[in-house]
Amino acid sequence: PRSGHSACYNGTGKIIFYGGWDGIYQRGDVHVLDVSREEDEWAWEVTRCEGHNIAGRCGHTATIVGGHMYVIGGWSEGVFFSD
Repeated sequence: PRSGHSACYNGTGKIIFYGGWDGIYQRGDVHVLDVSREEDEWAWEVTRCEGHNIAGRCGHTATIVGGHMYVIGGWSEGVFFSD
């Protein structure tokens, strides 16, 4: 379980989740939920980011533009990001 993560629908049946707080760490991982089929056939996938690596964080925002997911702001261990 986690909180403070972001989730974006990519328009092709997938919801992409990034980061968040798991109770111990601010996470920097990416999970994808494929919702393109019937609900009992939804499937989770753990994937890797392509492009720029960013620090794990929570309390950020994210959006998808032109097929790319952008993560902005948030915080980790007392550091507030403005990227």
